Amino acid sequence: MPACTSASVINLQRRLICAVMLPAIVLGHTLGYSLDLLPAAALPLLIVTILPARKLFSTVPNCVTILRTLLAILNALWPTGSPALRCGCGIAFVALDFVDGALARRLKQATPLGGLLDEEADAFGTLVASTELMRLSLAPRWLAMHQGSAHYLVRHGSSNCLPRRCHVTPPHPQPALRLLTSCAPLPVHHRRVVALPWL
Repeated sequence: MPACTSASVINLQRRLICAVMLPAIVLGHTLGYSLDLLPAAALPLLIVTILPARKLFSTVPNCVTILRTLLAILNALWPTGSPALRCGCGIAFVALDFVDGALARRLKQATPLGGLLDEEADAFGTLVASTELMRLSLAPRWLAMHQGSAHYLVRHGSSNCLPRRCHVTPPHPQPALRLLTSCAPLPVHHRRVVALPWL
């Protein structure tokens, strides 16, 4: 699959995840549930249905990322009464974040899908941590909602408002034509389209 097609597929998957997670956070807030309850129920379904199942466990870093996502999901769906256990889950979540990145670089298994999984795990972990701060009365509900939904708002807004452009490499002309066209400006369809670096 060409890099441009792969990037557009990942971008579409990211937009779909954001399009489901944002309403889940708002609906949970409206119904008076914990902010992370409905997103925790939706995220596994999204991972299984939107992402390619055969590639989810294809690399070691992906398996570690899925493990830490499951830690956050379990903590959101069934929060324990023990603060020490919740704290331990949080520390394990952060530690595994370092492990999956190090493994991806060390084993040369960095993939666009792994990057998406890692990004969504971080975003959901932030939502769970924000909810935990609210549960402990260390942050007001509006701040927890803002922090927990910030990633989904920014990602959904940026992918809708600023479309990603593909890198287009101009075709190589024949040697005789190269000499004739070396001083002439390239036609429009030969010009390189550059992606915005922050997308």
